[in-house]
Amino acid sequence: IEPYIYENYLQLPEVSSAVRKLSQKITINTSGYWEKVNSILKSFRLRGYKYSLRSSHTGNPLESFLLNNKVGHCQYFAGAMVLLLRLNGVPSRLVNGFTTGDYNEWGDYYTVRYKHAHSWVEVYAGNGIWVIKDPTPPANRTFLRLRFLSDIYSQWKKIQELLDFKWQEYILYFSLLDQQLIWISFKDWFLKNPILNGLLIIFTFTLSLKSFRYFFESFEQNFTAKSKLVRKFDRLISSLGHDRPMNVGILEFVETLQIDTKVRDQLIMTAKVLNKITFANENRIKSDALEKKFYKLIKKTQSISKI
Repeated sequence: IEPYIYENYLQLPEVSSAVRKLSQKITINTSGYWEKVNSILKSFRLRGYKYSLRSSHTGNPLESFLLNNKVGHCQYFAGAMVLLLRLNGVPSRLVNGFTTGDYNEWGDYYTVRYKHAHSWVEVYAGNGIWVIKDPTPPANRTFLRLRFLSDIYSQWKKIQELLDFKWQEYILYFSLLDQQLIWISFKDWFLKNPILNGLLIIFTFTLSLKSFRYFFESFEQNFTAKSKLVRKFDRLISSLGHDRPMNVGILEFVETLQIDTKVRDQLIMTAKVLNKITFANENRIKSDALEKKFYKLIKKTQSISKI
């Protein structure tokens, strides 16, 4: 082992005799280098140490963790293992960083969060090589008993995260470089099979064009038909001596008319049917039946008012 490794990775703070005795006790039946390392690693499980983000330690925290309150988070486990390893002459170091995070299969990427912050141990193996050893046990999460519901919730959160990521990537921060990358990807895809992909593009474009045309033609037809009914109703009101302003709703207007009560009630009923026809497509109501009812109410209103 290189001299600078001994100088830098075997340094020790002030250690009590109790901790020194514990380090010797753990490795008393071992002789080899890696036997000592694995014996110290296993000791955290065999001696009943538990993981928790909430723990209380008085005095020297590492000594308290090793000797008294055997509960702590990853920094306690990693720090304690480095201390035991160095007491046994094994060069080691504590490393702080992040784990790989959560894999999002919907977007094929990893998400690293604050909760993935972690501490672990690296043991020197010679020739500049460091081997990772992690003494921290997995967290005891009781909600894993409801694994099915937990998986559903996890997948839903991943989909939400992917949509948010794509929104930021292609809407909020869509730069010229992003546009160029999309064009390069499209060109590479097209050149793999120009004939087949060209036919696919033509088919998709034609289908999209027909879909848009059908949508706008249907919208125009519905708008024209509904406008015709509104004009007929307005003519009926005008024949009674009242003109509805364009910025006032039909039902709102007829409710304020100062006319015969029977005629006004009939107009209110007709206006309500007309409103239903206006939203017939959105509510999936058959507008044909409503239109028939509308014309019947128009005739009845005309007969009551003796027009």
